[in-house]
Amino acid sequence: MDGKQKNSIRNGLFAILIIYLLIIRVIYAFSYEIDLQGIEFYFLHHCQLLFQHKPLYTDPVQFPFLINFYPPLFENIYFALFKFFHIDPVKDLHASFVLGRIFSLLQLGMCLFLLFRIIKLFTRSGEINTVLILFFLLLLPEHFYTLRPDSIKLTFFLAYLYFTFSGVFKNKPAYCMLGVCCAVIAVYLKHDVLIHILTVYAISIYFLRKRSLIWGLMSFSFLTVIFFILFSYVYGPAFRKSIFMYNFQYSGSMWINMMFISFNLFRTFPLLLFTLLNLRSEYVRVKMIAGLSLAIYILSSLLLFRTGSNLHYTMESTLLLLLNVAVYAYSKRFFNSWGMNAFVVMLLFFNHFIVYKQFITPGQWKSEKASYEEMHKESILIKNITGNEVVFFPNAKHVIFNASLPVIYGYDFHFDRFSDLYLPVTIKPKFIFTDFRAYDDCFKNGTVKYIVIENQKKAILQLKRYYSNYIYYKSAGNMLLYKYQRMGN
Repeated sequence: MDGKQKNSIRNGLFAILIIYLLIIRVIYAFSYEIDLQGIEFYFLHHCQLLFQHKPLYTDPVQFPFLINFYPPLFENIYFALFKFFHIDPVKDLHASFVLGRIFSLLQLGMCLFLLFRIIKLFTRSGEINTVLILFFLLLLPEHFYTLRPDSIKLTFFLAYLYFTFSGVFKNKPAYCMLGVCCAVIAVYLKHDVLIHILTVYAISIYFLRKRSLIWGLMSFSFLTVIFFILFSYVYGPAFRKSIFMYNFQYSGSMWINMMFISFNLFRTFPLLLFTLLNLRSEYVRVKMIAGLSLAIYILSSLLLFRTGSNLHYTMESTLLLLLNVAVYAYSKRFFNSWGMNAFVVMLLFFNHFIVYKQFITPGQWKSEKASYEEMHKESILIKNITGNEVVFFPNAKHVIFNASLPVIYGYDFHFDRFSDLYLPVTIKPKFIFTDFRAYDDCFKNGTVKYIVIENQKKAILQLKRYYSNYIYYKSAGNMLLYKYQRMGN
């Protein structure tokens, strides 16, 4: 069997694997699970607020203590999508999740298209390579396929890279301005990308010395400030306070963050080697993309120290590393090597056991649907019991089933309590600004009339420890309702 036949067989197997991975992601889009990854329900609830004409931003240290860390563009895009498809996210949660996940999945095609267009700028090769597509699918965290802003943010980030470098390399100022527009949109979808965009401009200016890049940076900075002023006017001081004050935090459980950093280093180590090789290139463009990738990789690793961080903070850096692989491999004809095949196998192994669920059983699907329907039934019982009184759900996932109730939030103030109930580890954030007394007082003075917990040992022990002035009142399915009792009565 000659080399061409071996490559044909390998490419055929990789194509089958790509199709299988895509089918699995489509199946999961229709899952009844309310959080495939990245606390999806948090973002859906923001859309529920818009549908109920409730504010998207409120003062985080005043009732109801809602903290929205993110810019408003994502929620408003999904609000328009739900309106267009006549889906009410308050009443039909499953349809809302399906639409959101399908929309994210569609970004996959856009990102792949843009990635290969960017590769062509640096290699002059338009060849679609199954190895690159596999790397793309296996290196993207599962957050990309969920009802979250990560996928559409990444689409606009790649569009920014494509239009900016096209404009510079082909001397087309209009493309540079399109890049600026895409960059601003990306920032107001999810603002962690801001530091990456500024890094792209800084390093590109250093290597390429193009005036169009300087004008692009100035235009981007100007428009970013203008839109910040506009959103501050629309949403008020609460927008500024949420975006700034409560984004200044770090994890109090550093070992978890170090675990993510170490795992990311391990899975991307081969990509880093290609990037270092590109630093030795005789071509300025190749050196530039290698230096840029290393800088953003370091920044992404630092962002992993933030509370609740996960591999989704590495998406931009990982794709830039993948671009370096393409630049090197296309020039050296390295895609058909045994090393590339071994890396695919390694990614499959680690994604299956650590990052992704690669298959779903009928029993699992049935169990998720039964759990979803049970929570929906419980929400009706809870509403009949609590009426218009203020309710607190220590496990925040239940808020989306009870979005019409007056609820109190404040989960980030005592994130260790929520994470103890919901996550496999307990995480405690460290805020730069900390004054939670007004929030804690709501549980002491009776502002919160009911606390609704799951009938589980950990939840019951937590309630007794932190909310001792609440006594058992009634049950609603698997949920237990505790009612405020004034101390001394």
